Amino acid sequence: MPGWLDSAPTLTPDQVRLVDIALVGQYAVAPTWGDGHHTGFYTFTNLREMCPCAACTAGRAAGGQPSLGGTDHASHQPAPADEPDAPGGGRS
Repeated sequence: MPGWLDSAPTLTPDQVRLVDIALVGQYAVAPTWGDGHHTGFYTFTNLREMCPCAACTAGRAAGGQPSLGGTDHASHQPAPADEPDAPGGGRS
């Protein structure tokens, strides 16, 4: 239907499979997905603001700004789903 936007699209496995990522300057990355689309980019600041690890979630809850260096996110664990600020969890 023209003019209709699906607010809850169903994505195929290829649409969410990351196949390549390119650096955009020194501030962002541009992903290429399994279905071939590669529009848009994600700034490092935006990615850190969306980080689901417990340390970043706690920092956001405390009103802190995202830190862009010095933290080893590979060792971080996702925030528990019962925390209000955790993606997909908490209060509705």
